[in-house]
Amino acid sequence: MRNLPTLLLYTTLALFAGTPAVAGEDYWSDADFNHMTLNGIDAFAVAVDEVTPFLERHGVTTATLRTQVETRLRENGVSVVSMEQLKRQPDAAVLHVKLRTNRDRMWFYFYGLSLNVKQKIPLNNAAGGFVAQTIWTAGRTGTFRPSEARYLNDYLNELLADFTTEYRGQNAATAAR
Repeated sequence: MRNLPTLLLYTTLALFAGTPAVAGEDYWSDADFNHMTLNGIDAFAVAVDEVTPFLERHGVTTATLRTQVETRLRENGVSVVSMEQLKRQPDAAVLHVKLRTNRDRMWFYFYGLSLNVKQKIPLNNAAGGFVAQTIWTAGRTGTFRPSEARYLNDYLNELLADFTTEYRGQNAATAAR
């Protein structure tokens, strides 16, 4: 019985050895409840939360994620503005990228990756004030091994593809005019 923990460890490793550790699931999106939330937004500023030093060591940096998002948006005909321009442009919103990771004792990493769109809601005051509210969100969660951190870029591209499809669909009539 002294070897039971070792046996359990080897059994677990054998189960995972032949299967890819980079698994993930989409989590609930509020797109099913809301309607035409992206319609009329002319441009997006991109905000990316700082990533952990672990991810940076594996090539996933805040700068590369920002560049990836801005490039995909432009490739899909979506205008990108700076954070400074965002405040002055009435029909601009923020596309916020969040990537959270957590390591377990076996050196598997769990991740949560999400895209959130925050739109300015005017306060109708003399100063032109507004509040930013989340109007669209999508994301996924899963696990990966340290050597597979690069797959996070692929998962981000999948979320961006969903976003740009939805954005173009909601703004097709506007663009046709």
